[in-house]
Amino acid sequence: MTHEPSTDELRPGSSGRVRIRDLAHGGAGVGNAEGDTRDGIVWFVEGALPGELVEAVVDHRAKKFLRAHATQVIEPAAIRVSPACPYADLCGGCAWQHVACGAQAELKRDIVRAQLRAIEIPEIDVIGSPQPLGYRRRARVHYEKHGTELRLGFRGRRSRSIANMAACAVLEPALDRAVQRVRAMTDLLPSSGAVHGITDGVRVLLGLPAVPVNAETLAAAEALLDDTLVGVELRGGRQRHVVGKPALDIDAGDGRRGLTVGPFGFAQAQAAQNAALVRHVARQVGSGGEGLELFAGAGNLTRVLGRAFKSLECVEHEREAVEQLRRLKKRDSLPLHVLRSKADVAVRRFAERKRKFRVSVLDPPRGGLGEEGTRDLCRVTTQGLVYVSCDPATLARDLRVATASGFRVSGVTVFDFMPMTPEVEIVVALERPPRGTTRP
Repeated sequence: MTHEPSTDELRPGSSGRVRIRDLAHGGAGVGNAEGDTRDGIVWFVEGALPGELVEAVVDHRAKKFLRAHATQVIEPAAIRVSPACPYADLCGGCAWQHVACGAQAELKRDIVRAQLRAIEIPEIDVIGSPQPLGYRRRARVHYEKHGTELRLGFRGRRSRSIANMAACAVLEPALDRAVQRVRAMTDLLPSSGAVHGITDGVRVLLGLPAVPVNAETLAAAEALLDDTLVGVELRGGRQRHVVGKPALDIDAGDGRRGLTVGPFGFAQAQAAQNAALVRHVARQVGSGGEGLELFAGAGNLTRVLGRAFKSLECVEHEREAVEQLRRLKKRDSLPLHVLRSKADVAVRRFAERKRKFRVSVLDPPRGGLGEEGTRDLCRVTTQGLVYVSCDPATLARDLRVATASGFRVSGVTVFDFMPMTPEVEIVVALERPPRGTTRP
């Protein structure tokens, strides 16, 4: 008879059988030890799927939960498949290579629904990725030198070491090939570092931070250039130098001009899904009046929002992005006022001045806007909010504030930007009901 460890015996390194019932934010399976629910301790098991019975090894213990990873799948789920990538067991870049492609978007919907369970929402729409592999146009790949060898790839599973890869299945092919060319500069690179890359689907730019900028490194970078890799930017201390092209134009289409980005700039991971997201946000905001955009970045949404409103207040804190917004304003003759500020500081000042906006749009990083910032945003917004989020947990926190402040959720759409990972992009539309109406 198999001995199941008691709660007191469950320490890092110990193992147990776990029945998985759900998925947590971040993609870990959620369950309890088989046959033992006496104290209700919850297991979060990396690599496990709903409905499975797995053998799991504890990585971390807290008072009411355990973090673990699956070492054996005893009863597999129907959606479990053999990974398409030969590095799946080593590389931490893709946590869902074992999940059937057709099931991944639905699992992300389930994760978002669970995080928003305390908020009244309509049925969640899902926009699946048009391709499961070879979609990623932007990446930061790590490297470390071991003698004459350059280990190049993403961080390993549950490890800070590098999973050395000759190819990456999720990168766009042009970007994948260009990243591999950096191996030719191994002798000139520091002992460890990163390679930043961006592609327009045909051409690629790479960025190498913390690399000395001198005649030798510049010559080596120039030797990497070809018809695909058209620019390399070196940054060493305060020195910066570009060989070849400094930037690419991406995301043109649907009557929009593209954005100009360099290898260190931000862009959404997938071009096709980003186009769908921009169109979707544009439909939510309507037209006319004064608008507010927080976390405007380099203008991914600003390009369409600037044409939707009579005037648009754009708030962004990062200096280079602010400069790009100002160039965008001039280039496209958009009615923008660009404010360099932290988002929560800006909305607090707008609230103090009793400034009003018809619709506000925000696309924050993982930390979200925060409770106080969301409260102030609701005070300055008269009709609608459009919240773009990459973190359903902080989204839920901010939406609780918004709904308590008189807004109601009118739409939730999940975009699967990054197949083979549990990463998710969510767009939530909220509206302020006219005075005198009651909730249905």
